[in-house]
Amino acid sequence: MDQRRLVRLTNTCTFRGHECKTDHLLIVYDRHMSLAADVRDIDHTDASSVHTAERFGVEMLSSSVSRANVDEIVASYVPRTFVPAAVNVVQTIMYRANPHFRYYEVTEHGYGVLLFSQSNVTGQYWHTPVLEKTSEQWLAKKVVCPLNSNRWIDQ
Repeated sequence: MDQRRLVRLTNTCTFRGHECKTDHLLIVYDRHMSLAADVRDIDHTDASSVHTAERFGVEMLSSSVSRANVDEIVASYVPRTFVPAAVNVVQTIMYRANPHFRYYEVTEHGYGVLLFSQSNVTGQYWHTPVLEKTSEQWLAKKVVCPLNSNRWIDQ
């Protein structure tokens, strides 16, 4: 990640027309899964390039706090007893087809947080129960992208 861009991100932001100083960004998606991936310049005509292509950035998606995740979507199509096996198949296929994935989780609800510093960007995946009113939450995964590395590292 280019240091000039990282510094600009850590110094100011604009929210509803008001400038503010920040060192973090809350991420809430409706993606039905959580994902941390290295972004590679893949040649789509050569399947092996997914292993060797140059990294040029990182990607972070977080699951939804309230929308159905993959396991709940699968449950609407197959008997409940088959859901864990089906989810396992989905996760296995996705990891094998995408070796640039550093984290891929499809059953937990939550949100993501990006923390910026002068030396790195840290991605945090927070999970929370969805079927009950609670303030409970837990840090499920943390990844770090050091300055100029263009890759997530597990923490």
